[in-house]
Amino acid sequence: MKLKYLSSAQLRWKWASCVEKSGRYTLLCCLLPVILATYWGGILHPQTEGLHHKITEMQKQLSIPLPLPEETKNTLTEKLSVTEYQQLRMLFDIFGRYHLQIESGNYNSAKVDNNETSALTLSIPLRGEWSALAQALRDISRALPIDVEKLTISRKQPDEQILTITLQLTLHRGNL
Repeated sequence: MKLKYLSSAQLRWKWASCVEKSGRYTLLCCLLPVILATYWGGILHPQTEGLHHKITEMQKQLSIPLPLPEETKNTLTEKLSVTEYQQLRMLFDIFGRYHLQIESGNYNSAKVDNNETSALTLSIPLRGEWSALAQALRDISRALPIDVEKLTISRKQPDEQILTITLQLTLHRGNL
């Protein structure tokens, strides 16, 4: 099969004849699904695949226990398991990825309802922008078994971008 190449003048002639036969708006409306499919296939689909890949990598990281430094191993094993320590580390890594400044934090262990399973309640003061907080919470909710219990946001002045955030989370131990 021999391919026939058209010159730019021939392409313009073909385009003009199509416009003449169908009309400019009709032709553009017919090309819109082709443009949208190209946009989805070329831009959105690879981004979605990349996000799915990142989530699976995060979940793989959670399944492998990390070695702890010897000085913190004794104190953390009394209060936190290795998996909980990794989950907290991943939580703080996500906050760091979105440039949210963590000022301090505390945690308490509590029973969930009447079940024998327990949960870890975290209270974390942060500073950062709203869009970064929203993206971090989206990533955290996808990767970790966490419920947002309370979210308090304030700013010093109405035109200031940096928010003072108090975030209270519940990290569930075991499967949800």
